[in-house]
Amino acid sequence: MSKARVVLILNGRHDDRGFVQEGYEGALRASRDHGFHLEVVEYISKSPYGLQQQVEKAAKKGALGVIVHGSRADAAVDAVAPKYPDCSFLSPGGRAAGTNVWNYAVRHFEAAYLAGVLAARSTRSGTVGHLSGVFISPGRKGRAAYVDGVRAIDPSIRIVTGFCGDQDDPKLAERWIDAEAKVGADIIFTMLNYGRTGAIDACRAHGIHQIGNIRNWCNEEPDVFIGSALSRHSWSIRNWIGDLLTGKLESGHNLHPGLEVPEAVGLAIGQGVVEEIRDEIAEIAAEIVAGTRVVNTDYDGPEFSPDASVEEA
Repeated sequence: MSKARVVLILNGRHDDRGFVQEGYEGALRASRDHGFHLEVVEYISKSPYGLQQQVEKAAKKGALGVIVHGSRADAAVDAVAPKYPDCSFLSPGGRAAGTNVWNYAVRHFEAAYLAGVLAARSTRSGTVGHLSGVFISPGRKGRAAYVDGVRAIDPSIRIVTGFCGDQDDPKLAERWIDAEAKVGADIIFTMLNYGRTGAIDACRAHGIHQIGNIRNWCNEEPDVFIGSALSRHSWSIRNWIGDLLTGKLESGHNLHPGLEVPEAVGLAIGQGVVEEIRDEIAEIAAEIVAGTRVVNTDYDGPEFSPDASVEEA
């Protein structure tokens, strides 16, 4: 009997040290655990139509499941899935929906809120920053939650926040972090992929700290990172594949774990952060899980740009 075939289409680099790599590693682990045939397609041209073609090609070849992982995956899945009702599709972190479409997505914004608390408690300048790449729903929600966490601690803290337009451009990220540092930000929350290398270089140059996301950056770059908002999209992929292979997928039923599932969402905290702040963050996390603290995922404040003057948030 032939093995089940699952195709993982990466809309970005498999080694971006961010969202795409997290999903790639999750699929590899699922393949080892379940023994199915995993086919990986790395698509880096950033053409929406080209991505759609890759999705259609995978479905047409008779895959049991197709996972489209990376920024702006939803449109390709929405366009292709209705044509192939016998194939199951996953858009991790997305919002795609349909009778044969799932969006197992972690509530990453809950960790981003805790990052805001950490930034507010750690800043010495009274100004904190945020930088993301592509202006899409997950990034917008994460930014809004971060700002909400900062303001919950101290509404007087100045927040400079913006989207540079690319998750994977180190030079662009470096320029934006340099500009945020020059207006006083000493703690910056970054939601980037390969571009984060430039953000790290800029933080080191200015002697400021960063809070990362996706993976535990405190272990990898401890001199720069005081925290990292863990959003394990590998959890989404592994659990969806498990449900696919065991026949447990239900149309319209998605899993969206948050802080109540530590393997999926949490905040890693650097060694230099004092116990008092750690305890406060743990208490706030428990309130979010209990539903007694609600995280705001809408932001309507000013946008920062390196090429324009900064307004106070």
